[in-house]
Amino acid sequence: MAHIPNPIQKNPVWLDLQCAEQLLRQLYAGKIQALIISGPPGMGKTHLGEKVAREFGQEWNPERPGSFIGLMRIFKQYARGGVLGCDDLDWLWSNSKRWKSSRSSSTPRSVVSSPTV
Repeated sequence: MAHIPNPIQKNPVWLDLQCAEQLLRQLYAGKIQALIISGPPGMGKTHLGEKVAREFGQEWNPERPGSFIGLMRIFKQYARGGVLGCDDLDWLWSNSKRWKSSRSSSTPRSVVSSPTV
């Protein structure tokens, strides 16, 4: 377990999570249109998403697409709005072979971002 210096309010990870929590609340309240929260595993991103979703009376069911095509299908599903939570997407970006094959097999298109957590 990582050492957390005292007081917790001076810890940069804690400060980032507090900022992310406020931004998530703004997202659910419709004050901002999109949000991406990223970071290493185990920092509390998923827990934070679940916590704020419950505050707004929403279920937290993060999507875990199995491929780039799956990710594009999810974006299309949420194109009209809503809060889209994706989890465990780091493998999409970390595998250069997968990334190159997806880029060569698709036609160039405009990408419209959906609200993302």
